[in-house]
Amino acid sequence: MNENHLSELAGEVVKRALAAGASDAECTISEGDEFSANVRMRELESLKEAGSRGAGLRILIGKKTGASYTPICRRRASGTW
Repeated sequence: MNENHLSELAGEVVKRALAAGASDAECTISEGDEFSANVRMRELESLKEAGSRGAGLRILIGKKTGASYTPICRRRASGTW
């Protein structure tokens, strides 16, 4: 996913929250990769590669606040999120 697409996705999430009745909303989307290697006594013991992607949403309805986060952010077969 490129940066522009993540920005568009965050905008769509905020738009939907406002349409659902939130008086204000903010969305945070993150994506990252990690690689590690463990060596013991000069021997490679393990390799680990992982990727993560997630979205967080904070909404305000009047003076009440709600927040949610999901580590899964996949495109549906229909092309929508």
